[in-house]
Amino acid sequence: MQARITRYKESDRKQVKALIVNVWGRRWLAGVLHAFDNCDSFVVKLDGNVAGGMTLDWGTYMCLLDELIVDSTYRRHGIGTMLLGYAIQYAKRKKLKFVEDWVDTRNKPALTLYRKYGFRKYGSVSNLFERNDSYVHMCKSLR
Repeated sequence: MQARITRYKESDRKQVKALIVNVWGRRWLAGVLHAFDNCDSFVVKLDGNVAGGMTLDWGTYMCLLDELIVDSTYRRHGIGTMLLGYAIQYAKRKKLKFVEDWVDTRNKPALTLYRKYGFRKYGSVSNLFERNDSYVHMCKSLR
């Protein structure tokens, strides 16, 4: 099974919708799909199936990982690592200074992955999307 990252295309939309529902349910479908349609978006395909994806939004100095999702079937197969590494290289090619993301504090595997790649905690926020949620602002300097 060879995984590869490709730019998100309209032909990926159906599989990305299924990915979003698999990971977060229908509640977040419209917002996350909007990010895929309007940001620099990428998918990881395994045997023609979308196993994960991410959206990147960037400005003058930083790249925001707006979404980074991996289908539950493909977790622990290096898909998240592949996407995060790609995001860092993408930001470096654009000569940006930071890569950042807001990570749900309950998502221990994601927090571990970000720390492994040198991201540091720069703050936190609660009640951002739902009552009693909690997110950590993770940031990596590319200098």
